[in-house]
Amino acid sequence: MILQLNFSNLTPTPAIEEHIETRVQSALRRFASRLTRVEVHVADLNGQKHGADDKRVVIEARPAGMDPISVESRGADLYEVVRAGTRKLRDVLARTTERERDRKR
Repeated sequence: MILQLNFSNLTPTPAIEEHIETRVQSALRRFASRLTRVEVHVADLNGQKHGADDKRVVIEARPAGMDPISVESRGADLYEVVRAGTRKLRDVLARTTERERDRKR
């Protein structure tokens, strides 16, 4: 699984990059063999201004032989937004793989 990080209006710190990599790898560990690439798009929507939902994370997973799956999460705290996004993607991938398995039966 290739992990690609993209940042917009935000200068990434080593701490946030490590947090994103750790969260993605941990949340998607059971799907890693089926994923060819995961792209994480991190944006600060308001730049220097602060707001309730000014941080956005879009995570796109590319399962082998399937259409890409993406989720979005927004909030004020970047670390929490990443946690929420990885949980959403894990849940969507679990449902998708269960449906795929049931369809093959």
